[in-house]
Amino acid sequence: MIDKEKIIEFLEEMIDVLTFRRVALLALLAIIVISLLAIFENRNAVFATVYKQTEQRTSVAWTISNESKNQLMSLTAGEKNLVGVVILSDVDLKKNRRVPKFLHVKDKTDSDLILPIVSKLLPQALFDYDSKNTEQMVAMLNNEFKCVPSPDTHYVRFFPELVVKYPVSCRVAVPPFFGEYAGFITAILTRKPTEAELDALKIEMNRIAIEIYLRDIAKKPVS
Repeated sequence: MIDKEKIIEFLEEMIDVLTFRRVALLALLAIIVISLLAIFENRNAVFATVYKQTEQRTSVAWTISNESKNQLMSLTAGEKNLVGVVILSDVDLKKNRRVPKFLHVKDKTDSDLILPIVSKLLPQALFDYDSKNTEQMVAMLNNEFKCVPSPDTHYVRFFPELVVKYPVSCRVAVPPFFGEYAGFITAILTRKPTEAELDALKIEMNRIAIEIYLRDIAKKPVS
């Protein structure tokens, strides 16, 4: 004959076990969700750290050609007077370092002010404790063409007055695709661009970035 008390006792034990497992699963799920949210909130710093640790490209010395310099200076040409400053920066990811390799300022007065300061600058950190700078560098490394207010860039540290005159800064990686990152081009604008101007600038900067990579870094013919 079936012992009802034993059955009731068995069922109570099963309920206790199931409840414990359920609580454990819920706790585990909560930990996973919290961890994912924490990673998402700090995704820029996490990506930067992982990227620096996994990047295996060996930094090599390279020289910018006159043809590439002319291409960069052409960004400041035209009657619309959109781009006022162009900078090509060389980057060593393993050393977390960026160095201006070429600089062109359209306005002669501003050029006389900027060039002497830049010539005396020591190599700057690519990633630092500035969250805005880190976000911008991560976006660029992720092959995004991104324009931000110039006061939010690291240039405000050296040229606080000029970031007002040149309110927008746009960047593109050299080259603008994964695996061969060598530096980046910065175009600093004299005013806020229209959507059409921004699209045209993106296309042109990407084209120049690819050609600089092929011509000066990879040493391949540019078609």
